[in-house]
Amino acid sequence: MDGHLYDLKMAEASSSCLLTDLNGAPLSPGLCARALGRDGEGVACEIVPGTELRQAGSHSALLRDAGDAAAPSSSLVFLKKVTASFVAHKPWNDRRRVLLYIRNEQRFYAEFADELRARRVGIPAARLHVAAGLDGIEELEDEPPAARLEGAGAMLFIEPLADGRFEQLSPLSPRQARHVLAAAARLHAAAWEARAVLQRGAMRLQRHGGSFALAARNPKELQGLPASWERFVAAFTPAAPPGFFARPQIASLGRRLAAAAVWVAARLSPSPLDAHATLVHGDLKAMNVFLPTGEGGEAVLIDFASTGVGFGVADVALHLVHALSPADLDGGGEEALLDSYLDALAAARGGAADAAPYPRSLALRHYQLATIDYGRFMVGRFWGSASPASFAAKAGNENIALPNRDLGSALRFVERLSACLAALEPEIS
Repeated sequence: MDGHLYDLKMAEASSSCLLTDLNGAPLSPGLCARALGRDGEGVACEIVPGTELRQAGSHSALLRDAGDAAAPSSSLVFLKKVTASFVAHKPWNDRRRVLLYIRNEQRFYAEFADELRARRVGIPAARLHVAAGLDGIEELEDEPPAARLEGAGAMLFIEPLADGRFEQLSPLSPRQARHVLAAAARLHAAAWEARAVLQRGAMRLQRHGGSFALAARNPKELQGLPASWERFVAAFTPAAPPGFFARPQIASLGRRLAAAAVWVAARLSPSPLDAHATLVHGDLKAMNVFLPTGEGGEAVLIDFASTGVGFGVADVALHLVHALSPADLDGGGEEALLDSYLDALAAARGGAADAAPYPRSLALRHYQLATIDYGRFMVGRFWGSASPASFAAKAGNENIALPNRDLGSALRFVERLSACLAALEPEIS
């Protein structure tokens, strides 16, 4: 290993350590005290064994008072940390996107979460949040000098939910999915056509909400869509039912998605002043929701890295594809869950479902658009490198979308994509 690479690895290890601040210095006793809710009392933090998690773009764990290992779960704090050096191995475009994600989440907790929680949206409280060096990075088309990113990142200290009252799992049953959709409906209702909130959201959060929003993605994904689809077809034809990929509408799916992508994205990108606009969660997968374990509880949403302005059913479209098995979506199950969301939205907004100002026909159209948009993302981002072997390797990973680890789910999604495209293609110019 050459000296430069060694130095980079050492810097990455130092600044990404959960027990250091953004500059690599040990967490101060005062900061630990505030994070643990012990104002006026200096303490040292330590990681709760078995809770540390390193993901592709973040580092997290539960922390506790190092002098009180027997402290109850209510006195712990969940830390999520992202630094520029932690993702130094990524190409700049991907690295910048990760930093924008954590900036988005830090701004959400700092500027929006309390207001939404007061409107009965299930969101954990952030006890402390620290960010540095993230303003203006969206304007940096080329990778900046290392000095520009030194100390850049954010740390979020959030109240823990892993105390037996909640659980996370995937796939979900329809009953569990209804809990998730009700929580999403409360979020959407709280910001529904709230112009002042949405104008702030457009300026401070992701302008077009959604982890799969075209404006937030690497342009290479769209450029490579047809080729990605062809590779997916070649990899999975032997495992699919005979003739599945030979059908003309399915064989041409990559080209169809590419032709529709910009048109679809434009119609899923409302302004803060548009009818039906709201704040969307943006990444409503099953593992971004804590489900109540007891009766009468409500789901709590986490991970607001992609929250921004959009149409609420975009969250619904992602969630149902990501977290529900084909058996639960077939036979009218998908439509029933969409209707469950619309009922919950109407209730959260204070009106009966049949008097809701969001007509089901329009909601269904937005849902079809969002399904296509999510499909464009899936094919362009994941399916070009997928194979039966990669599906098998990921089969037990609850954080991964079912169509990225289960062939039956993938083929059902392909059918839905083709049907949604067929419904809207006559309008696409």
